[in-house]
Formats: sequence, structure tokens, C-alpha cells
Amino acid sequence: MVAIGQFTLLLDGEGHRAHTVSNADADRDKTNLLRGLIEEFEIRYDSLKSCDHFLVFDPSTWPQEMQDLHSFGNTTVCSIPKKYEATLQLDKDTTVTEWMRLKQAGKRLGASSVYDLVQIVNTSNPVAYSYINKVVKLSLTLPLSSAACERGFSHLNIIKTKYRSRLSHARLSALMQIHLSKQTTETFDPKQAVDLWMETANRRLNQGQGSASAASSSSTMQEAEEEDSGGDTEEGSEKDCT
Repeated sequence: MVAIGQFTLLLDGEGHRAHTVSNADADRDKTNLLRGLIEEFEIRYDSLKSCDHFLVFDPSTWPQEMQDLHSFGNTTVCSIPKKYEATLQLDKDTTVTEWMRLKQAGKRLGASSVYDLVQIVNTSNPVAYSYINKVVKLSLTLPLSSAACERGFSHLNIIKTKYRSRLSHARLSALMQIHLSKQTTETFDPKQAVDLWMETANRRLNQGQGSASAASSSSTMQEAEEEDSGGDTEEGSEKDCT
């Protein structure tokens, strides 16, 4: 039995041999199955439509005429604050106004990429692009491909094997972060990690330091006792001489 949305497909060879269906029924079932797959894919990948909205920030897609550029992308930019309003706290009207101002500046300065728009925003008056600045920088966080995700799965298969299948989520996440950070031993400063490791529990290193200090104090006391006993011996020998 395979459930796809509201449709259920019976994958049983004996059941199919015992039941004969007409061509019309088979076509109807195939149509319903494909329709169910399409609906499920649309629900699953509905968020991908928002990625198309950020294509307007690519100056290479802008129209050449200023009259066409004036209205280009206004509707798209207007829909972005609706989706990210809770996280970015954007005002729709102000964002569109700043977008129109940014298009004019990008056209005048010859911007050819999203990076050029970011440079214009960063070097201009912060108040002039306070809202559109968040949206443009948000477009830079969109992944260009799934290579980073596939690389993460590859590291996951290396770390968590059948011999290390009981790793906790916290430990696995920490090991994944170490593998993906790609920081070399020459540039890594272990002091903070060692200090945190020492503070989390009573380590043997701490006990060793305590034992060393105790041994040092014990040897000091022993030396003092030997000096006292040596002084008593000298006094006794002087009395014997007299």
C-alpha cells in the first residue's frame, strides 16, 4: 500500500492478477495518481516560488528604458514584505519607495550584479535604504545549488557509521560543525575550547594539579622535620662532648 495525498495505490501482484480492470479504469487511476503527485509536489515546494521574487535584484534583468524601469519589479518587491514581515519587520510602502530609489541609483552608477546593489546600499545614507537593505541582503542568503547540502550529507555518512550509530544529536551536530567549518589547525585557537572543557566537569588535570600541590607541601613539611631532627642530633652530640 502506498499513500499519495488522498489516493492509495495497491502494490500487490496477487491482487492485480485476481482483479482485471478496463482501459478506462486504468486511465482514470493513472490520471488520479499523477494529479495527486502534482498536488503533493506543489505543496512540498511551494516555498520555491519566493525565490523567483529575488530575480528582480539582478540588474542584468532590468529593462533599458527608464520609463519601463520605473515600474519594473514594484509588484514583486511589494509581495516580499508580506512573506518576511514577521522576521524583517518591513513596511510595504516604504520598501517599494526605497526600491524605486535604488533602481535609479543602480542605473546611474552602472550596477551589473546584486553585489553592486549591496555596495550602493552600504555606501549610501543608511536612512535612505533602511528597509530595502534588508531585502537585498536577504537575497544573498539564497543557495545557488544543493551542493552544500550534499556535502553535508557526505560528511554525515563519514561521521555517523554503523559502528558509531548511537551518537547523540548534540554530539553529531558539534562534529558536523567541525567538519563543515574547514578551519585548519594552524588558524584554530584551542584555548577557549580547552577552558570550556575544563569548566564543564572536574577533570583529571585539575586533580593532578591538586595532587602536585599536595605533594609539594608534603615534601616541604618533610624537609622541615628533617631540619628539626638534625638540630636535635647536633645538640645531643654537643652534650656528649661536654
